[in-house]
Amino acid sequence: MSTKIKVANFIAAILLTLSCSSNHCKSTVCPENFTCEDGQCVCDEYHTGNNCETEIRETFYGTFTGIMNVYNEDFMLINSFQKSIIVKDSTSDPTIMAIDDLVVFIDSRTLSFIFSIAKQDTSTNIQTEIRGYGGLDNDELDFNYTETTQSVGPNLFPVIYKHYHFIGMR
Repeated sequence: MSTKIKVANFIAAILLTLSCSSNHCKSTVCPENFTCEDGQCVCDEYHTGNNCETEIRETFYGTFTGIMNVYNEDFMLINSFQKSIIVKDSTSDPTIMAIDDLVVFIDSRTLSFIFSIAKQDTSTNIQTEIRGYGGLDNDELDFNYTETTQSVGPNLFPVIYKHYHFIGMR
């Protein structure tokens, strides 16, 4: 067999392989909230259910009642009280939900969430940052966050840290 024929056969084999692997989804039409992977319709990243009809964040929705523990900067318990937390929709974006007044971002692979909020009260020159994480295991919501408060104007005061831990059931 000549070298030209060998090269032509090799190129044809590569093109056939590439066209087969990339065309699996060409003729597959998936319904809303589905994505085609290797010719099969599977749920989009932020959807679940038999027909991918449920946004993952909806599995978090509800009222959770439990205990909120508050710690100082040395992680010494300074307060503990019963609290109800409401988890609900906050936008049309399936990656975002609200836990009370906190807006959190969902990790659809682990049913967990993270958040980071910075705000400044310009009338008092106080800046607050809240950072945290949490997750849902069956009907138990567990999350932690740290609130850092500091002044940014001429009347400086020491930075104040408070750590919060909530664990509650739906």
